[in-house]
Amino acid sequence: MATFHFELVSPDQLLFSAEVESVVVPGIEGEFTMLPDHAPLVTSLRNGGVILVNGDHSTKEFAVFGGVAEVTNTSLTILAERTTPMKEVTTEGLEKDLLTTQTYLEAAHNEEERRILVEKIAQLREFKNIVASR
Repeated sequence: MATFHFELVSPDQLLFSAEVESVVVPGIEGEFTMLPDHAPLVTSLRNGGVILVNGDHSTKEFAVFGGVAEVTNTSLTILAERTTPMKEVTTEGLEKDLLTTQTYLEAAHNEEERRILVEKIAQLREFKNIVASR
């Protein structure tokens, strides 16, 4: 099967770089699957899982918490604000993230900041439900 180059980058390191067959990406408008020759796009990411299929049909899963994905017809680069292997994500950890975000919401200085934090809380709750159902 055809492949494309995929990189997952956090602020401090390159976490993954390889040729892959497909990647499910949690875009801000919804999940999409990147395949070879995908139309170019740039999108913000919501909190969620990135699932990739390697050339040997094995899969890897990472959790991303915000960031940007850049798609070309030959590559996908995810610049994540924060990421971790999906197997390390727990409902307890997500609950801590929710409490932290709610604290920031209470101290928000303007409506735009409040709107962004309310959306982040909704994403974290949805992600927590997904993790809890696994």
